[in-house]
Amino acid sequence: MIDYLKFAGAQKLALKIENYWADRGCQVKTTLHAMRSPKIAQGAEDSVLFCVRSDMVNGMPTKGLCND
Repeated sequence: MIDYLKFAGAQKLALKIENYWADRGCQVKTTLHAMRSPKIAQGAEDSVLFCVRSDMVNGMPTKGLCND
């Protein structure tokens, strides 16, 4: 199972999202953001989690980025 909160998993998820929309003629930009988890002990290797952000609105590509 892929851990989408780790860097490698988040990177795969971002690429999966971009490819999904590219196959439908849309351009979506994704970015990864590192976040420190307050519930994990400071200094622990796993204390940094990654979040995938995109330029989509309500789960859909923004207007004007899809080929009609």
